[in-house]
Amino acid sequence: NQSYLCSLAAIEQLAVTSETEKPPQSVSAVVRDMELYVLLEGLIDVDLEKERLRKEIGRMEDLLGKLSGKLGDHSFMTRAPKAVIEKERDKKTSYEENLEKLRRNYSTLVD
Repeated sequence: NQSYLCSLAAIEQLAVTSETEKPPQSVSAVVRDMELYVLLEGLIDVDLEKERLRKEIGRMEDLLGKLSGKLGDHSFMTRAPKAVIEKERDKKTSYEENLEKLRRNYSTLVD
């Protein structure tokens, strides 16, 4: 069914492997229990994508810094309802996860 998948995805080549290392200059997606990689070389301007990721990393670091400051503010922590504090903590966790993914994607393009 490789030819069917290639036709459906409009790709020239499909490789199925049990290798777990992400190929250089690729993006990934997790679908159920599979991790899919798309090689970016020749598809995008890698320098432009690195610049976009640098900006997004900076933006995410700023958001995370502000949120950490808010959660470190004694006044906020004593006055805010528990639901609000929990929502901000969840947001911080989400920001941290997103920042890690952005950094990982950036490092893949740099290698």
